[in-house]
Amino acid sequence: MSSGWGVLVTVVVLVAVVAVLLERLSARGLRGARGSVSDGVGAGMLGGLVDVFQPSRTHLTQERERQRTAIAQRPSEAPPFDVDLDAGVVRITPPPPRAD
Repeated sequence: MSSGWGVLVTVVVLVAVVAVLLERLSARGLRGARGSVSDGVGAGMLGGLVDVFQPSRTHLTQERERQRTAIAQRPSEAPPFDVDLDAGVVRITPPPPRAD
C-alpha cells in the first residue's frame, strides 16, 4: 500500500513541475512589445495551478482582469444645471454656440 502512495505523490509532483515549466517557457516566449507577459494558451490552461505555486502572480492576474473590465467613462456633454430643492428652482445654463 505504501508503494501506491509513493507513486501517487511522484505523479502529482511531476505534474506540478511540468505545469510550472510550461508556464515559465510560455511566459519567456510570449512577451509583448512593452516586455510584459501576455496571456497565452499555457497561461489560460494552467493559470489556476500556476497561481498556487506563484502567489505573487495572483495579484497580476486580478489586476489584468480589472483593467480588462474597467470602463472608461467620458465626461458629460450635457449643459450644466443647478437644482435648488429648498427654493424649488432649477437653473439650466444654455450651451455655448457652435462654431460651424
